[in-house]
Amino acid sequence: QVGLQTAGVSGIYVFLITFCLVLFPTALMGATLPLLVAYTVGKTGNVGKSISGLYYINTLGSALASFLTALFILGAFGQQNAVLIAAAANVCVALFILIPWLSARKNAEASS
Repeated sequence: QVGLQTAGVSGIYVFLITFCLVLFPTALMGATLPLLVAYTVGKTGNVGKSISGLYYINTLGSALASFLTALFILGAFGQQNAVLIAAAANVCVALFILIPWLSARKNAEASS
């Protein structure tokens, strides 16, 4: 849809549209590491261990997802469906984290 809207227009217009489209998700991605570091440092008391653990999990997950996508998902489902599968996986991971966090927060408020 964006390609149709920006076909034949000036480069600055394409840049502005693209910039606006990636600004919000990029800000959210950039905010996750400081939040996760603050949480894990509170649990472990060690900044180095917290950051290295987060980078380890992130790198391992990225490598595994890339491997599975190249080996199975792209061939079986095509590029568009691979993107949808990745988006669904991201939503599942977010819910996997968000639901227990909200539950713990609710329990903490109830016990206060």
